This record gives sequence, C-alpha cells and structure tokens, in this order.
Amino acid sequence: MATQKLAKGRSASPLQREFAAEILAKYQATNPKNHSLLTEALQHFSKTGDFSPFSPRNQELTKRAIFYSTLAYAKKLKGDELHDFAYELALKYGFSEETAMRMIKGQTTNSAVLVGEDQLFRFIENRRKDSPQKKS
Repeated sequence: MATQKLAKGRSASPLQREFAAEILAKYQATNPKNHSLLTEALQHFSKTGDFSPFSPRNQELTKRAIFYSTLAYAKKLKGDELHDFAYELALKYGFSEETAMRMIKGQTTNSAVLVGEDQLFRFIENRRKDSPQKKS
C-alpha cells in the first residue's frame, strides 16, 4: 500500500519562532482577558506567514519615522525649511535626502503594530495630521 505525504507549508524560521514565543510571553504577562495582541499577531501570521509588523525592529523604524515627521512639523511651524531638515537628517544617518523627505512627509509605510506606551507615537502622529498644515 502506498502512502502519501501530507502537504506542508514552509516552516517558520528560528527568528520567527523566537518572536512567536516573545508574543506569547507578553500575552501571558498581561491581563488574560486581553487577547488583542495575540489574536492580531496570529491573524497576520495566518495570512502572510510572518510576524513582521510585530517585530521590534519594525516598531523602532515606525516610531523613528513618526518622531522625525513630528520634529519636522515643529520646525516648519517655526519657519524653518523642510529641505534643510531633510538634508541634516540624511547626512546624520546616511540615507538620501529623498528618503528623508518621504519619511518626514509621512510617505513611507511600515505596517508595524505599536502597542502599550508606543501607541502614544500613533496618537501624536494622528494629532499632527489633524492639525491645520502651514503651506511651504
């Protein structure tokens, strides 16, 4: 009698497995009635096969982009030129001025999920977006 192998998707990488364990540990450390982080991570993983929006690196990149965008907005309100700020940012961190302008204008996208105190960055970003913009 011939046997048939079951179809099997690709396995998660060791880093993905480690991160899944971190998400589970965070879930277990919080109120067991709050399932949002765990269910969001599992829903995303079931659709895409990765936990990238929940990775600490993506969260840091998102927070940094929001911070620079907010700082640029404050400089713009003071009358400073965005191009000058973009030049300084690009020079300091070694990326192009175009990338810096996309970052400070909110044109870069990162699907990171900010949780806990990091949600304050999203709140600040949304407040800034809702405020009247000064033309430059």
